[in-house]
This record gives sequence, C-alpha cells and structure tokens, in this order.
Amino acid sequence: MISVNSDPPGETVTFSHGGTCITPCNQEVKKKEAIHLTIRKDGCRTHTMSMISTISGSGVILGGYIDYGTGAVYRHQPNPLFVHLDCEPAVPAPTASPVPSPAPAVQKLREAVTPAIK
Repeated sequence: MISVNSDPPGETVTFSHGGTCITPCNQEVKKKEAIHLTIRKDGCRTHTMSMISTISGSGVILGGYIDYGTGAVYRHQPNPLFVHLDCEPAVPAPTASPVPSPAPAVQKLREAVTPAIK
C-alpha cells in the first residue's frame, strides 16, 4: 500500500500500473516493482516521481522464513510520499468598470466655444 499526501490537497496522481487517485490517497501496488507517479493539478507544475522497492529490515533477518517470490520482504520508498506542487496564485478575473460617457465633456466644450463664435 502506497500513501500519497500533497500540498495543496486534491491533486490527481496517476500510477505507472494504471491506477489513479486524488490526494490524500492510498493505492495498492505490487511490493517488488518500482512505481512511477505523475502528480497534476490545474494551475500547478506537474511532477513525476518514482518509488523504488527495497528489501525491508525484516527480510534480511527473516529471509529464510519469508518467501521472496511473494514480495513480502519489499517496501516502497519513500512511503508515505509527500508532494508539494508549485502553484501559481489565482489571478482574479477582470471586472468591467463602466466607461464614462464623453457626452457631458463634449457639451461643456461646445458651451465654452459657442459664445466665442457669436
């Protein structure tokens, strides 16, 4: 079982074996295979990471009693995995501000010029 946590939460994790989950999440994987993960979230830079399978300490001590073929002696590292994605701050949507009508300014200019013409 692999645990994936993230900052910010809610990232989509795609595993090389075909599974996906949304962080924070757990995923069942074969213990003796390396796993490659792609972590994505809109507005954030995508990360690709690998978790390798290593022999756990108990495998060295109890190697004669544990079947290496089942993968029971293997553990993925790092586990749990913590990912921090670089995200851009949300840009506020532009708001439409009312454009002042030029009519009052034009009217004042006409009034100012008209007496001079008469």
